Amino acid sequence: MSLRSLFGVFLICAAIIAPWVVSDWFAGDTSSLVETPQHRVTVPGMKPEAREKRNFSVVPAQVKEGSKSKRVIPRGAARNFATSAKALLTPGRAGVPQSDLSVKTAARHTDRITFEMNRLGMQLGDPVFCRLFKEENEFELWVKPSGKSEFSLYKVYRICKRSGDLGPKKAAGDRQTPEGFYYVPASRMVPDLQSHLGFHLGYPNAVDRYHCRTGGDVMVHGNCSSKGTYSMTDESMEEIFTVVSASLNKGQDFFRVHCFPFRMDDKRMDPMIAAHPENDQFWANLKEGYDFFEILRFPPNVTVSSDGKYQFAVK
Repeated sequence: MSLRSLFGVFLICAAIIAPWVVSDWFAGDTSSLVETPQHRVTVPGMKPEAREKRNFSVVPAQVKEGSKSKRVIPRGAARNFATSAKALLTPGRAGVPQSDLSVKTAARHTDRITFEMNRLGMQLGDPVFCRLFKEENEFELWVKPSGKSEFSLYKVYRICKRSGDLGPKKAAGDRQTPEGFYYVPASRMVPDLQSHLGFHLGYPNAVDRYHCRTGGDVMVHGNCSSKGTYSMTDESMEEIFTVVSASLNKGQDFFRVHCFPFRMDDKRMDPMIAAHPENDQFWANLKEGYDFFEILRFPPNVTVSSDGKYQFAVK
């Protein structure tokens, strides 16, 4: 075979595998928060596009809020779902802990969630990503459909209760909820809380520790009660727990959780910093990570610089 023929075969193979390589590179699902300085990637200053109206609770993102039409899962459709409840309840290499409550919860919600996701071009078990906003009391759940490089919004849930004011958590017992960039592996999932289901955020992270912020055991959980935690209704927490557990069990090493004081659009920053000048540098740093996802629609890999600031990169 001539060199020209061999080169042609190489190009054909590269074209076939390129989509999978690009998808894995941009997903940002397999890297972890590290504590060594890395090169900082500057995100262009671009105003985020106008958002579509958000929908809450158990309404899928594409269904209009307040719609009275009922969505009925066709008889026998559950048998045709690609991912069954039994398969998703079986821990993979991630090994999500289980309890009677978590098993019953998944069995109760899996068919409906799978049906809703299929309508949005997603599958239960696809990689997930979460964002929380204090002022708006919103919890966003994003999913990256198979073969795609961008995440799509699945649902927005109401945060039922949280304690404290805007600004980072600084000390144990201050009843503040954290702000920053966290990640949750299977080991931080808690299926048998007194306050229903939940997961640990991983506070304090490397940036928190650099600034001598103390405390721990900060969670997102059900039961709608908060003492320095993000608390959801039981129904919302059951859905969230089922979705993120399915992703971890399917092989996602961890999912990222970004906690913001408010939606950090350009027009909001000046008035909010004027009202809270003590947080100006910290919030400016958070906005870099906020803009990264708003522009590129996948979460950044987050590291910490030598001066205790978050740094953001594609990989």
